[in-house]
Amino acid sequence: DHDLIVINGAEITRKLSPGHVNAVFVTDANPLRTIEDRDEDNLENAKEAIREAQRQGGFTFWNHPYWGRDFPDGVLVVSEVQKQLFSEGLIQGIEVASGHGYSEQTFQTALDHDLVILGTSDIHGLIDYDYDLAAGEHRTVTLVLARERSADAIREALVEGHTAALFLGQIIGREPQVRAVVEGALTLVPGTLREDSQVLPLTVRNDSPVRMILRNVGEKRFYNASDVVVVPAHTEVSVRLTASPDPSAVVLPVEVINAFVAPGTSLRVDLKP
Repeated sequence: DHDLIVINGAEITRKLSPGHVNAVFVTDANPLRTIEDRDEDNLENAKEAIREAQRQGGFTFWNHPYWGRDFPDGVLVVSEVQKQLFSEGLIQGIEVASGHGYSEQTFQTALDHDLVILGTSDIHGLIDYDYDLAAGEHRTVTLVLARERSADAIREALVEGHTAALFLGQIIGREPQVRAVVEGALTLVPGTLREDSQVLPLTVRNDSPVRMILRNVGEKRFYNASDVVVVPAHTEVSVRLTASPDPSAVVLPVEVINAFVAPGTSLRVDLKP
C-alpha cells in the first residue's frame, strides 16, 4: 500500500583503491563477497566484485571519496589507480555530497572524469537521528531526472548522468540537469502596470520543496528589494522591476545562488513569463 520504488543494492567495502563502492540494481549480493577476510583484500579481488555487480546490471559509484580516514586533511587526491578504475568504467559515479559532508574537489573530479554526480544520506539509523525534519531539514539525496516513474527509467537516467545532488538546500550538478531542475521549479508571472508607471509588478513562484536564492543580475533593478531575493519552497514572492513598460517582453536574468554547476559557480537563468 505504498508507491515506493525499492532498488536493491550492496556495498563493496575495500581498502583504497577502490575504497567504499556502492552497487545498486544488483540481483544477488552473495557473489560480491570475493574475500573471506581482510588479508585477501587487494585490488584484483575488489575489481572482480565490481565486475560481478556490473554483470548483474549494477550501477557502481565511489562513496564519500573525501572520507577523513582516507584523507585526514579533507582534501581529495585521486590516485592513478583510481583514475584507471574510472577509465575502465568500473566506477561510474561519485558522491559529491554524503550525509553532512560536501567536497568541491570531488565535484571537480566528477566533472573532470565524466562521473555521474550523486548525493546520498549515508544514514545508518533513523533519519530523525541525523536531521530535524520538523524544522524543515532534509537528508542528502540524488535527484534523478528520469523519463518515467519506474526502476528501469531510474537506472537509465543514472547511467546517462541525468542527476543532481541535493545537499542542505543546495542543488549541485552539471549545468543541463541543474537548469532543468531550476526551470521546472520557478515561474515568472508579470502583473499589471499602473497608469503612467513603468515599474512592473512581478510574481516569482517556486513550486519545488527547496528554497531558491536569486540574485538579480540584469540591468533593470528591483524597485522594492535588494538584488537578492529568497523564494521559499512552495511559495511565491512579489517584486517590482524598474523601466519595464512592456509586460509581455519582460526578462529577469538571475543567478541562482544555491544552485551550483561547478565549484564556486552558480547557475544563471533568464526567467520569462
